[in-house]
Order: sequence, then C-alpha cells, then structure tokens
Amino acid sequence: MARPARPNRMRSSPICKCSGRRWTSPSLTTRPAGAEGRKMDVEAFFAQAKVVSILLVVVAFLGVIAFALWPSKKKSFDEAARLPLNED
Repeated sequence: MARPARPNRMRSSPICKCSGRRWTSPSLTTRPAGAEGRKMDVEAFFAQAKVVSILLVVVAFLGVIAFALWPSKKKSFDEAARLPLNED
C-alpha cells in the first residue's frame, strides 16, 4: 500500500526543524456571540490604552512647545534667562 504524499510545508527558519505553522490564541481570533462578545477583553483594552496614552503624550508635548514658543511669553523667559547674571 502506498503512503499518501505529505504536504510540502515551508519551514519557518533554516535552524528550526518545526513546520511553518503559526500558533494563534483562540481568544485573539474568535469571540463568543451574544452579550459576552460585546465585552471588552483585556488585550483590546490595553491596545486602546496604548493608543490613548500615546495621543495624550503627543498633545502634552505640543502644548509645552506652544507654551515655550508663544510670543507673549518671550519677555518673561528673557527675564528668567538673565536671573543668574543679576547681582544682588
């Protein structure tokens, strides 16, 4: 009896002898239907938290730059820059 031909699987690396199959977590690929499916899982929460935190840092950075370069603040910053040179 002849053995059926095995599918030619591509290896993921030349060193590793495992096949090119990738492991995926069922929790990342499938979601239960119904009310449970609408709940936010932990991975989705942290993914959204990363995006929101990056946006907040960018907005804060732009706010600091705008504050430092605002034309009406130039006089007070120049006075503060001369403070170490003033003799009391």
